[in-house]
This record gives sequence, structure tokens and C-alpha cells, in this order.
Amino acid sequence: MGAVAVIFDFDGVLVDTLAAHIEAWTVAVAAIFNKPLPPPETLIGYSTDVIANAIAVSYGDPKRADDLIRTKNQCLPSLLKVPHLLPGARDFLNSLKEKNFPHGIASNAERSFVTGVMDAAGLVVPAVVVSDDVANPKPAPDVYLKCAALLGVQGAATNRVVVFEDSVQGVKAGVAAGMVTVGVTTHSSGAALMEAGAAGTCKNLAEAMQQRWVRI
Repeated sequence: MGAVAVIFDFDGVLVDTLAAHIEAWTVAVAAIFNKPLPPPETLIGYSTDVIANAIAVSYGDPKRADDLIRTKNQCLPSLLKVPHLLPGARDFLNSLKEKNFPHGIASNAERSFVTGVMDAAGLVVPAVVVSDDVANPKPAPDVYLKCAALLGVQGAATNRVVVFEDSVQGVKAGVAAGMVTVGVTTHSSGAALMEAGAAGTCKNLAEAMQQRWVRI
């Protein structure tokens, strides 16, 4: 049986804003704690709230997490000038749109960030679910299950949803949702993504189209 829907993680799959996020976190941590940012690889795939709380706890003042978030969010817009679309992103989305194939975005990011970057990049999808929309962020499956439901896919049919994810946490979320999860090696190794449960990997969505992970 073929796929019934496609759901994409956002950052690292459709666009790449990691460098801007790391710079914004670096500025925020220096401003609030006068400390260096923890190793960036330990932050990838987690929601803003989770990252801020982890950093605040590690530096001994959990109550400053909100200050970190506010400072980071103030820095980010100036660092995101022109969104960098990853190879194949626009072509894949256009193909799905032309064929009226159910597709959406499920991200641990905040809605204002996702929609702001999408608007700047000229991207439109039928459904967008972010961490604020659910009880639990990735690696919980909540964002993927909610996005699938918005696309009209529930119950046993969710195992025919194809997910594209670039982080270990995201792959775990897609797998926990019972969906066919493909790892995109933008910022994580193929081995790490496969260990997390990915059904396979690709370097970007252009390669995913060539590999025909989704037959429409």
C-alpha cells in the first residue's frame, strides 16, 4: 500500500536556520548567564522551552529560562534575513500541492517562527502543527499525530504516513507515532538516525524524490 500523507519536520528538512538559532542562543546565554553556549549538538531537535530550561538548570538558575527565551527570540529575526531552502524542498511541496496530496509540517519550533520563515520563503502547506499545539513536544509523537489528524488520517492509517526528519528526537517522534520515518542527514549522521528507528535516510528532499520514498 502507498502513502496516504506526508509530514515534514521544518528546520533541517525544508529550511536550514540552525546557524541563526545557535547564534541567537549564544547571545542569549551570554547576556543572561555570561557563559558560553553548551555544545550545539546537544540542543538539536528539542523545543525552545526544553532547551531554555536545560540551559538554565545547567547554569544553576531555572527561573531564568523565560529570560533566555525572550532574549533569544529578540535576537533571532535579525539573523534570519533570507530563509535558506534546502535542496528539493520547493519542488517536493509543489508536487504534493499540484496532486492535492495531503501534506503538512510538524515542528518543535514556535508557530511565529515557522509561519514567519514560511511566509518569507513563499511556502504554503495545508496543515502546520507546532509544539505549542500539543501537550508534549518531540520525541513524543503528539505533533505528528495531530498533524495527521488535521490531514484526515487517524487510527491504523497513520502507519501509511511518511515523515521526513533530520534529528534523532524527531525520528523517535515519527516512529512513536507509528509512521514511516525517513532520516534527513542535514545535521545528524545516517547511523544516528537509523539507530533512532529511521526506515532509511537521504541527504535532502531532492534525493528523497529520486529514491521515491513517496509514490503519488
